[in-house]
Amino acid sequence: MYQFENFKNKPLTERVVDNILSDIADNNIKVGTKLPNKFELAEMFGVGRSTI
Repeated sequence: MYQFENFKNKPLTERVVDNILSDIADNNIKVGTKLPNKFELAEMFGVGRSTI
């Protein structure tokens, strides 16, 4: 039997990390590519800079 995580109970920081890792896995972000700065990442994900 599979266990599914309740994503709403996951901390916001983990959800951002999961999104970035998913983008890398899906080749939306190429390995070795520089990530946007913290201001841009915060805007992209709709979170505060402290979350990034």
